[in-house]
Amino acid sequence: MNFLKSIVLLLLTAVPFQSTSLLAVGETPVQTKINNIAAAKALLGTHKMTHQVISWAYFGSVTINNQQGIYYLKGTHVGRSKGGKENTDLFKINGQITEINNNYFKFVGTMTTQFKSDKNKRCKKTGTFYFRYRQGKSRSWRLLNEQHTCSNHVVLIDIYVNKRWAPRRYGKLLTQSEQWGIGLLVNKNASTIDNFTIPSTVSESMKFKILFPITGLVKLYDKPDGVIIGSANINVTGEKPSFDNLTIKQMDTRFIRVAKALLVERDNSVFKLTVHANDIVELRRNLYAVKVYDQRDGYLKVFPQSIKYSAWVSIADLNQRGVVYKSWRQYMLDEKKQSFYPSLVGINVRSIFNVTGKKLTTIKGKSYQIKLSGESKGNWLKVKVTRMSADCLKEFEEWDGWIKALDDKGFPNIWVDDTNC
Repeated sequence: MNFLKSIVLLLLTAVPFQSTSLLAVGETPVQTKINNIAAAKALLGTHKMTHQVISWAYFGSVTINNQQGIYYLKGTHVGRSKGGKENTDLFKINGQITEINNNYFKFVGTMTTQFKSDKNKRCKKTGTFYFRYRQGKSRSWRLLNEQHTCSNHVVLIDIYVNKRWAPRRYGKLLTQSEQWGIGLLVNKNASTIDNFTIPSTVSESMKFKILFPITGLVKLYDKPDGVIIGSANINVTGEKPSFDNLTIKQMDTRFIRVAKALLVERDNSVFKLTVHANDIVELRRNLYAVKVYDQRDGYLKVFPQSIKYSAWVSIADLNQRGVVYKSWRQYMLDEKKQSFYPSLVGINVRSIFNVTGKKLTTIKGKSYQIKLSGESKGNWLKVKVTRMSADCLKEFEEWDGWIKALDDKGFPNIWVDDTNC
């Protein structure tokens, strides 16, 4: 059946589903549904707010108050010239928070923009929007996947809350192997991921891709050189769902713009499974790779979080279809033109490729940009490290040295910079 050769990837991008009417004239607003009391308390009050197009240096403000069980949100961010004088750039948000959860809230209302870059045209969007909590130094609630200006550029809108509060973490922490695997699958004929192109027939809002054989079904084995237990594939078709039919769990914290789906054929039946966020990794904006968790006897273990039984694929089968396996070390060396950032654990930059070398500095988090020289000694790579400003426009400090890019088990201590710095 032809439909077995493709998979629907649900798109979380562009404009979210917008209701044609929010509240009819004279209709009483519905009380805010509070699923997490601590999050609701943290949201109350006046907070700093930023709109990416306006500024991250000059803050706007937003006020959230509770009126008889209804949480209202109203805020403004006005642009400023270099001298600090207000200009015509403007962002306004006004409406009701209808639902508050542990790490996201649902907002129904209107957002208004007016930017010099849009010839001062005033644009309004009214509908349902989602803000999700971001861990890290900023600790902000960020608008999810919204194209917001008149020119429909994707923008970042953040509301900064009490830094002493953070969402409760649920479930067990991932092990290093669960988080990274041992490598990934990439295109065979592409020396770098920048060689990857998307067909012109795909619309601007649907330009995303998971690196995997684009035709046919890949056989799944129960173990290396074992019994065929099914077949699977991922492909791009670009179907837009109704936003209200999606769960928040499908919204990745790094703003993955697709709700992933995996088509599996087994026992003469076809299953459509969600690809777990831990089973793929974003190489750059809208380009993803499948992680590999084990390698044995010419076979690779894939999709352990997505498929609830052991699934292995043949390396030979993948190679014939134009996809190859790369360890993290090989991937880093092949992608040396890319920028990397350190893990949250912190890495020492040393004068030589050894722990006995002089420590030049310790780097941690995305404020540090790492460029690889291509020179390596085992798990050590020679690098240039730059500490960047939050807006990626300024370089503060630089170091040339060596870092242990992979730990003793081969798991990466650095990762591709997906912030487009």
